[in-house]
Amino acid sequence: MKLDLITFFASLGVIQGIFLWLVIWKKQQPTKPAKYLLLGLITIHSYVLFMYVLMQTSLHKVVPHFIGTHIPFALLIAPCLWFYLQFLAQAKIQFLRYDFLHLLPALLQFIILIPLYGLSGEEKINACFCEFYPLRLELVEMVKLLISFSYGWLSFRLIRKQLKLNLNKSQTKIFKWVLLFVVLYLLDSIGSWVFHLTYYLKIQTSSLAYGLSIVGVLLLTFVLYGFAYLAIIYPDFLSNKVEHSASNSPKYHSSSLKDSTKEHYKDTLIAYLESEKPYINNTLKLEDVARVLNIPTPHLSEIINQDLGKNFSELVNGYRVEAVKSKISDPNESHKTLLSLAFEVGFNSKSAFNRFFKEYTGMTPSQYRKTIVANKT
Repeated sequence: MKLDLITFFASLGVIQGIFLWLVIWKKQQPTKPAKYLLLGLITIHSYVLFMYVLMQTSLHKVVPHFIGTHIPFALLIAPCLWFYLQFLAQAKIQFLRYDFLHLLPALLQFIILIPLYGLSGEEKINACFCEFYPLRLELVEMVKLLISFSYGWLSFRLIRKQLKLNLNKSQTKIFKWVLLFVVLYLLDSIGSWVFHLTYYLKIQTSSLAYGLSIVGVLLLTFVLYGFAYLAIIYPDFLSNKVEHSASNSPKYHSSSLKDSTKEHYKDTLIAYLESEKPYINNTLKLEDVARVLNIPTPHLSEIINQDLGKNFSELVNGYRVEAVKSKISDPNESHKTLLSLAFEVGFNSKSAFNRFFKEYTGMTPSQYRKTIVANKT
């Protein structure tokens, strides 16, 4: 058994991963998808580090059936991180069906390695992973790293966009930390890509290989566990919506819309929302409303953002909250659960309903119902 510097740090990473997982699991955070994605990231990375330690210390020979099981999971780190950041930035509030397409690289990796998983323990110990790939292993790894880099670049653009919003000092500080972690993730992807490229070109020296390996392990561990510590230190910030002023956005400073046209569009929009109640459709999109009202989508977006001071999601969910409040006050609806009322007005998940309701009213739906009942008695 050997325990070099890289293996030592990897072992510490496994222990710290378990600690962070337990702490975050016990924390009550409103945004459940973000919490579970973070737990998933910690679990996957800790398991990858654990397998690395087993391989480096030759302990994999004691449990040979674990060999190779971490490889498909490693491909889930990049998409999970991307989704996690989307939930934090409120660019996403729920998973959609096509989101599962992001699992295809990991699934393909699993299918390729099925022959390996079917081997006996002794055969797995003596097997070479390169036997199971149609291309050279280094090329496969470089393709995988390019995928990871693509997710990292998308994450970088997302956080940069978030920092351009009208954030307060505390929010700006945290998102700058998030941006730093994303940049380090990109550097880790580039470093790992260089590692495999130099190996493929046969220009890699032992010192270069060792240096790139330890930097890669440290960077990725620092990034993922850095996100975990941010979630522990700032749970409220990372689980709540970031408020910003859409009306101050420079996006519409050069708008060609006349004031009279804006007023007409705004009146038409409000009348449509109040009379037709399109918000009860839980898949309602800005484009749908623009098409019905025969208003160009960019112009409608401008009206909502600049004149109403909201984004489309805030506008629609505001009407949904008012509709729920009306139903809660209606004696004929008193036999229904709060969740059923939420679904009736267009909310599509309990977490989204609770979060938006509290944002608009300052209390949870159950607290609001108790207040209404108390006032009637």
